[in-house]
Amino acid sequence: MGKKYTVAERVERVNEVMTELSLNKCADTLIGIPGRLKGISGGETKRLAFACEVSELEN
Repeated sequence: MGKKYTVAERVERVNEVMTELSLNKCADTLIGIPGRLKGISGGETKRLAFACEVSELEN
């Protein structure tokens, strides 16, 4: 998000997106490294990638 948003607005938006994409349960989980470190599931990884792409488009 751009600098036009306050920190509070950014945190609020992140929480909204996490709720919409059902990512709240893995909020404190490491993303992981395939073959080395277990992290979030494949579905969670896809939803996270989608959220990152969407946030890039909004800027």
